[in-house]
Formats: sequence, C-alpha cells, structure tokens
Amino acid sequence: MEAAAWKQLPMAAFIVVDGQITAVNGKFEDVMGPLFKFAEMPVGEAAAEAEDKVKFLGALEAAGRAETARVRDVRMLTRAGRSGLPIRRLFDWTAGPGAEGAVLVVGDPVGEVDEAQRVKDEELVDFFQNAPIALHWLSGTGHVVWANNTEMKTLGYTAEEYIGQPIMKFCPDEEELVLEIFKQLGSGNAIKDVPVRFRRKDGKVMDLLIDSNVNYTKAGEFNHTRCFIRDDTARKVREAKAATVLAEVKRSLALLDGFMRRVVHVIRTPMMVVQGELSAARDALGRDESLELALAQASEVVELTADVQDLMLLEEGGGLNVTVRPFRVDAFAAKILRDFSTRTKNYRLLRGVVECAISTNVAEMVSDENVLRRAVLHLLKNAATATMAKGEHVHLRISRGAEAIVVSVEDDGCGLGDSEVFSRHGVRVPDEATINAQPNLPENTRARLDSSVHLSSGKEGLGIGLALTYVLLRELGSELRYETTPEGRTRFYFHLDATGSTPHTETITVALGDDVPVATPVPTDPPAPAGVHAKPPSIALTPSVHGSGTTVTGQPTVGPQHTAADVAAKGLSASDDDTKLVLIVEDSPMCAKLLSKFLQKMFIASTIAENGAVALDRLDADPLLYSLILCDLRMPVLDGFGTIKGIRQRGLTIPTVALTGEAANDLQTECFEAGFDAFHTKPLKRPDLVNLLNQFHITKGSSE
Repeated sequence: MEAAAWKQLPMAAFIVVDGQITAVNGKFEDVMGPLFKFAEMPVGEAAAEAEDKVKFLGALEAAGRAETARVRDVRMLTRAGRSGLPIRRLFDWTAGPGAEGAVLVVGDPVGEVDEAQRVKDEELVDFFQNAPIALHWLSGTGHVVWANNTEMKTLGYTAEEYIGQPIMKFCPDEEELVLEIFKQLGSGNAIKDVPVRFRRKDGKVMDLLIDSNVNYTKAGEFNHTRCFIRDDTARKVREAKAATVLAEVKRSLALLDGFMRRVVHVIRTPMMVVQGELSAARDALGRDESLELALAQASEVVELTADVQDLMLLEEGGGLNVTVRPFRVDAFAAKILRDFSTRTKNYRLLRGVVECAISTNVAEMVSDENVLRRAVLHLLKNAATATMAKGEHVHLRISRGAEAIVVSVEDDGCGLGDSEVFSRHGVRVPDEATINAQPNLPENTRARLDSSVHLSSGKEGLGIGLALTYVLLRELGSELRYETTPEGRTRFYFHLDATGSTPHTETITVALGDDVPVATPVPTDPPAPAGVHAKPPSIALTPSVHGSGTTVTGQPTVGPQHTAADVAAKGLSASDDDTKLVLIVEDSPMCAKLLSKFLQKMFIASTIAENGAVALDRLDADPLLYSLILCDLRMPVLDGFGTIKGIRQRGLTIPTVALTGEAANDLQTECFEAGFDAFHTKPLKRPDLVNLLNQFHITKGSSE
C-alpha cells in the first residue's frame, strides 16, 4: 500500500521500523495521540497491560515474518486530545508487512464513549492537568508517558519536547540518584521528599523534591510511576541563608571566645599577684579580719576566672587535668567549711542566719581533691543562696556505702521544683507533665534568664555554679542529681567510687573553727656545723630596667661573696657553694616578680627572661648557669613550646616546668611530648612551688 493511501485510511494506522513507531496517520493522532509521544519509546510501551503487550508484540512479530496477524481487545494507553492525559481504550489491530521491512498496523477503538462520560473525563482531565502540583508518569523504561501542564510550565518545556523523552535527559547530573529511585520504586517502596535537580529548558538547574509510588497491573507487574514534584528552591535558599548565618555566628562566637579568654587572662594574672601578696602579708602580719576578707575576695576572683575558663573548655569538648590521689576527708571538710564561711561573709549571703554543718563517716577517700572541692563549694553557695530567704541551715554529708561514696548538699529553704532547676541552671530538661502543667514555661524561663543577667537582679556571681558543677563532676566520672524531700527541701547529690576509701567507725561532725590538719612540712637542709651560717646566702637575680642584665640583692652575711659578673662567668651550678639559680621565663612582670619573691624567701636565686628568645640568649651565654627553668606557655616573640624546643635542640637537660592558666588534658600531654619535665597550672602558689623545687632537688632552705 502506498504511503498516501494508508495515511488516508479512516482507521488508525502507523508504521513500525525496528521496534519503534516512525509514522502515523491523522486518525491515529485523533484516537491515540501525536507521533512525538510515541517515537522515542519501544512500540510495546503503547499497550497498557503486560498481557496486552504480549498480544500486540506477537502480532508485530508475525507481520515481520510477512504474515498478517489480527489481535482483538488490546488495551492501549492513549494520549490524544489537548490534555494528553493517558486513558486506556480497547483496540482491535491488524498487522501486516509493509515496504522495505516495515510493519503496517491498522485498527480502531472498540465502541464509543457516550457524551456524559466525556464530560466526566474532561473534568477529571482538567483536575490533573491544572493541579497546583507538578505530576508525571514514567514507563518501566524511564520514559515520560505523561506530564501535566503545571510540570511543563515549571520546567519550561512544550509537550513535544518533554513527553515521550527519557527522564534522564532532563537530569543528566543525577543519573545515580535516578537509578536508585527506580530501584526503590521497583522494590515496592514509595519515596518521599527526595531532592533531585532538573535542568530547565533555559539551561538553569532547578532543585526539586519528588514523591512517587508505582502503579501495578492486575498481574502485579510494574506499569508506571506516579511522580509528584515540588519546587525546592525556597528551602535551598533558606538552608543557604541559615548556613551563612550559622557560619557568621560561629565566627562571631569564636571572636567572642577569644576576647573572653583574653579578658579572663588579663583579669586573672594581676589578681593572682594580689592573691599572693595578700597571702604573704597574712603570713607576716598574722590573722586579721579585713586582710582575710580581702584575700578571700582576691581568691574568689581568681577561682571565678578559672571557672569561666574551665566551663568554656569543657563545653568545647576538652577535658580537665584530673589528678586522683588519696586525701583525708576531715581535713578536706574543714577546708571546705572555712572557705564557705569566708566566702559567704564576703558576699553577704549569710546575713547571720545560714549555718553550715558537715558530717562524714569516711576517713580517707581517693579522688581529685581540688576538682571535688570546687564542685562542693558551688553546691554549698547555691544552697546558701536558696536558703537565705526562708531557712537557716545547709548540710554537707559525705557517706560511704557498700559500693560508692555519696556526697550530698541539703538546705532547709523553700526548695526548687524541676522547672526551677532547669530554668536557672540547665541541669535537666523538664518532663512532659511539667511542661503541660506550666504552658508558659518557655516564656517564664526566658524572662527569668533575662532578669538574672542584670546587675539589678541582686544575684551574686555569674550564675554558672551548677552548670560548672555538673561538668566538673562528669570529669570525676560522676553525675549531679537532685531531689525534693518530703519536707520541701532541695537535695543535690552525686556518687563517687569508693575504691581505696577508708571508713570511720562512726560518723563525725566537722564544725567551723576545727583545726585543719597541716601537710607534711618540706624538709630543709640539716643544721650547719659550728661556725657556719645556718642559712645559705640569699641571692636574687632580677632583670634590669630593660631586661637585659642582672643585679644581686640580699648579700649574705657570711660565706663566699659573689658579684653578678662572677656568677655569670662561672655559672652558679658549677660554683663551689652549691648555690642554685632558677630561670623564670614569663612575659607578665607581676607574675615573674611574684615567683622571684617566693624563691627569694626560700633563699633560691632567680633571674627573669620576658620571653623565650631572651631565655635562649641567656642559656647560650652560660648553659651551666641554671638548675631549673619555670616557663610560661603563652608569650610574645617566642612562646613556651618554641622555648623548650630550643632548649632541647641545644642538648640541655635542665629541668623545665611548663606554667599555664589553661588546664586541658591534651595541653598537658602536648607539653610532655614537647620535652617539658613537669606541668603546673597557674596560679603557682608557694606550696606548689616548694613541691616543684623538692621534686628537682633545688631546695636550699625554708622561708623565714
């Protein structure tokens, strides 16, 4: 049959070449749809069901063998009309051989749809075509069977450019994702909110979200997908903005963090000097209430800066330098009580009404005494604050059980509810019942927190006590807990490992004014023989105004006399009187002077270098001059790590101690790996300095 003839047939007709439809007549377009919707997909995809495909393809194969085949009641997926919405219709087809190996297929739909049904179809078609969400169907081969107007407008394509095309053509950068989507859908799973990028007709890439499931035939075989796509651009923009804001917030917080660290350092350094001078004055002048309060205030500021530093460190995921050793609990309790009494008087928390009692049945326990002391003091101060209005007592109990030591602080004040503890200290999130009982809890909490930061709030300190206690106890392997007693009191408590502890035979009570057991005194040199001065020469070498030279102060009354030139020329460690010289490497003049003063009181000579570069110059001038080096870590020009590197590169084995205001575990490890012989946090108090001197056999005598 000639081309012109078959195209004029009153029935649907089309040509198949190599398994694809290559030409159709006008009747085919009227009842099945335009050619472009079928040209890019295998001809079998035009059939609606698997069994229909078998019959349809069987007839085409017969025609390919120069036979004429007829099949009836084949359900076809038509895409005719303006909408192109796929509709199943029954067709009878006859296939026979065409020109040059082609197959000619002709046929007609079975019956006609009545007028009422057409109206219903039109309403349904309009519903899908103009839905507020983009829709499309994909065949099992990944071709676009149908897409509504909304989708084509979204992507900018015409029906001829989009329908019948492989979906991969429109998302070439997402091949792996599309294959994974088909894999999920083919496994019977639906997908939801899967992000994918489509390329619009104008070349722009568009972010979309896809929801899809599969339509199956009656035989349970894959028929086509049902895909809903939504524009995801707004969400992506919000995410990008949020990421930008988050990055800026992190940058700002990092700047603020650095600023706060600098502020804390600037405050803490001079306050440590003031603390040391006040402590020395108390030792020299004896007990004085005004002096005690001033020392307590200075100590409180020093510890407050340490609290801020540690809280920042722990919240960043760092760890404290925890040193576990045994200690006497009665001595620990007496120190706690003395510190508590001094601080509450200093901050006017007691006002004559709050008393503190401590009871324990533990003689000795094993933990980090300093970290535990800080945690307990914060709990006692918090209890005193809560008790001040309605109570009179706070009670610290340290009790040994079968497996653990329980440390508890209880007050007889008004008590705190769950939400109160949460809102004030962030120790525990309130449960659902608490939230339901207080619908305005978030607003009330925010208002309380806002008011607490104002100076007019009447609160003492920075309000970080319980938060810091919580993380301090975590460093000890414990967890802070609380409960409200039947009497309405608040009890904070935690458990510590009882391993290595020693119980008392009975519970003892520690009261204010009890003697604090004194630590074992530092051994001194044996008495000097007759005719020899009992104390070694007091020599203190301090830098000149420009930090470039040394001067000798405190000349001895007897024994060898040394000038600065003699000392520099011979080296004190090599001199015949066994005098020791300590090199202090410290950029803070106040801290350096305080250390030098401590050493002078113990008859230890010292000299100061304001940074690592100056210290290395001094060592180059006389490597045998120094018996010990006390080195700050954070200094300009050359810091502590650069200094220890230079010392070890010179082959010097002089004991060197790292001094820092930071207390991170990883920092201590870093110092030892760098070559330091010891590590100590600031402030380096006099007993700590004595222990270091004893450790490296530098002690020459005791203080006056």
